[in-house]
Amino acid sequence: MIWKAALVALFAFVVALIALALVRPSNQPQQQSYSQSTQQNSQNDRPDQNVSESWWNALWRTTWREPINIFTAVLALATTLLVIVSIFQSGILLRADRTANRAASAAEDAANAAGQSASIAERALIAGQRAFVYVVFNRTANRDIKTGDINLWGFSVNWTNAGNTPTRNMVNHTNVRLFDEIPDEWDFPDQWSKNVPPEKRRAVPMGVAPHGSVESDKLFVDINGIEDVINGRKFLYFWGWASYNDVFPNTEIHITRFAVQIEIGGDAKTTDRISFRFNLLPRYNCADEECGREGHPAAWMPREFVE
Repeated sequence: MIWKAALVALFAFVVALIALALVRPSNQPQQQSYSQSTQQNSQNDRPDQNVSESWWNALWRTTWREPINIFTAVLALATTLLVIVSIFQSGILLRADRTANRAASAAEDAANAAGQSASIAERALIAGQRAFVYVVFNRTANRDIKTGDINLWGFSVNWTNAGNTPTRNMVNHTNVRLFDEIPDEWDFPDQWSKNVPPEKRRAVPMGVAPHGSVESDKLFVDINGIEDVINGRKFLYFWGWASYNDVFPNTEIHITRFAVQIEIGGDAKTTDRISFRFNLLPRYNCADEECGREGHPAAWMPREFVE
């Protein structure tokens, strides 16, 4: 808009100059007789001199002879000043516009940085306060009521919350199984007894308080199976998972998975002369995004294995 105004002013200035130039021919008829007589006298007085007058001198003389010419000259001068002022103002406004743009860009950058800082602070707060569940392994001896002899060994995990807030919507499932040799393609399914009807094959719900723990269902292996493991005839594996939400809104569901081989040594019929070691397997031990990288994210559900 500024440059358009400057162009209009320049156009007005040119029109004024053209109008001023046309004044000379319009005054020529009124002064023709005077000019002719003056020219004759001049020729008589100076026969050897050819008088010539420049366009600018004629314009200057004509301008100050008539009032309308003076007005036209003043108008042309004012238009010239308007053009100069318009150009000067255009430069000022352009510099102001660039300064405003730089200030707006700096303000936007500052706002973005503040937003990023707030987002980082929020993530740090959630990471430091949210529930985070890990496992602690348990084993217990089960004795026959009549004889008092150990007839079963039970295995479970304590789902332990290391966070400062409780879990929400937590469910879990654990499995134990004896193998002659575990298949390489074993995908750690959810095992169910054939005695459990399909409508009851659901993960067990629970909740864990901040810095608290809850024990999973206890799974048992009879004394003969334990002795087979001690003697190297069988291999015992224990695995499971738990999924849960934290208390913060709009956060992803969390997952913790585990898989171990249980090595046993000593005498299976005693509690003071037997040892257990829970060896983590190179796969299926993960939490949250680590499980996603392994191909077992929270949304992935194991297949059912019924026997």
